[in-house]
Amino acid sequence: MIILLISYAYFSAFQCGLQFLGNLAAGNEESKNIVWKNAFPDLFLSPVTRSICKIHYHLEQSLFLDYFKTTFKRSCTSNHRNYLNHWDKKAVTYCCMVLFTCLSAERTADLVSHTKGVELAETVVKICRTEPELDWAFLIVTDQFLKCPDLVAAMYTKLNNQGRITVLDLISAKLSERRLGSSASSDELNVPERLMQFLAGCFQEKCMAVLKFTSATDAEDEEALIVIRLLDILCETTSNHEKFSYLQNPPGLIETVVELLYQTHLAGKQSRNVFSVSQSLSFTSHNSHPAVGFKAHLIHLIGNLCHNNSENQDKVRELGGIPLILDNCSIDENNPFVSQWAVFTIRILTDQNLQNQEVIAQMAHQGVAESAMLNNMGLQVEERDGKLYVKSQKHSS
Repeated sequence: MIILLISYAYFSAFQCGLQFLGNLAAGNEESKNIVWKNAFPDLFLSPVTRSICKIHYHLEQSLFLDYFKTTFKRSCTSNHRNYLNHWDKKAVTYCCMVLFTCLSAERTADLVSHTKGVELAETVVKICRTEPELDWAFLIVTDQFLKCPDLVAAMYTKLNNQGRITVLDLISAKLSERRLGSSASSDELNVPERLMQFLAGCFQEKCMAVLKFTSATDAEDEEALIVIRLLDILCETTSNHEKFSYLQNPPGLIETVVELLYQTHLAGKQSRNVFSVSQSLSFTSHNSHPAVGFKAHLIHLIGNLCHNNSENQDKVRELGGIPLILDNCSIDENNPFVSQWAVFTIRILTDQNLQNQEVIAQMAHQGVAESAMLNNMGLQVEERDGKLYVKSQKHSS
C-alpha cells in the first residue's frame, strides 16, 4: 500500500511537471525552441525517460527541475511508454498542451519530412477519436495540421477508415466555425486550396463505394461513410463561391457527381433501398440511415459547381443531368428538401444558358416535364416564332 502511494506521488509530480513544461513554453520562443528540440519525437512517441531530462538540463532552471527529473524516472520505470498513448488522461492532456504550445507553421510543415512526423499526426488523430473531450488534441489538428495540406494528405493516406472519418469530421467542425459566425478571423477559418483539391480527388476516386448502402447489411460500411463525409464537405465549401470557386475546375469532378447521381437514382429504382423514393412519411424506414439526403446533397453540389460557370452548365446538359435532376423533384422521405435543391440547381443551370433552357422547354412540350412542376420552380415555357423558350416568372409584389 505504501509503495502504491509513493508511486502515485511520483506520478502526480510528473503530471505537474508536464503541465509546467507547457506553461513554461507558452509565449516564450526561446523556451519553445528548447522544449521542441529535446522533446520531439521522444516525449510524444518513444519511451521518454531521456527526453525530459534533456529538456531540463538545457533549461537549467531551479531545484524543482532536478526533483522533477528524479520523479519522472521513478514514475515511468514501470510504465515505460510515450505520454500521447498513456492510460492516464491528464498525462495525455498535458502532453498535448506541450505539443500545441510548441508547434508553429514551420514545425508542422517539417513533420512531413521527419521519419516520426506523420506518426505523430496519426497519434493525435487517434486521441481525437478515442478521447473527443480532450480539447488540446482537437486544437492541434484544426489549428495546426489542417493548415499543412501535405501533412494531411500523408496522414490521411496512412490512416485506416476510422481515422479518415475522424479527420473529415474535424474538417467539418472547422468549416462549421465559419458558418456559425466564429469570432476567429477569415484566414484562421479558411481551409487551404490544396487540401480541398486533395479531398475532391479522394471523393472522385472512392465515391462509388456509397452504393454499398443498397444492401441493408452495409449501413455502417466505413468506406461509404467516408464518401458521405466528403460530399458534405464539398457542399459546404462550394457554397462559399468567393473562397472556393476553384473547386468548380478540378478535372472530372462535375462529371463524377452527375454520374454518381445517376447510379444512386438507378439503384433506387432497381430495388428497395435508401436511394429509393419514399413518400410514406412513416418515419420508420431509413430516417436514421447515414445516406438519408445523399441524392439531395449531390444535386446541391451540382448547383454549386455550375454557379456562374457556363462550362459546367453545358457539361451537365451533355451528360443528361437535366432530366435526371427534374426526376428528383418530388417529395422524398429519404431525401429531405430534395425538391428545393432541384429547383435551386435547375435555376442555376438555366441562368443565361439558352441551350439548357431549350432542353427544358422541349421536355415540357413533349410532356416529360410537367408545367406545374416548372411553375413551382419559377419557370415558364412560352412559344415565340415557332421556338420554345424558358423564362423566369415575374413575381407579383
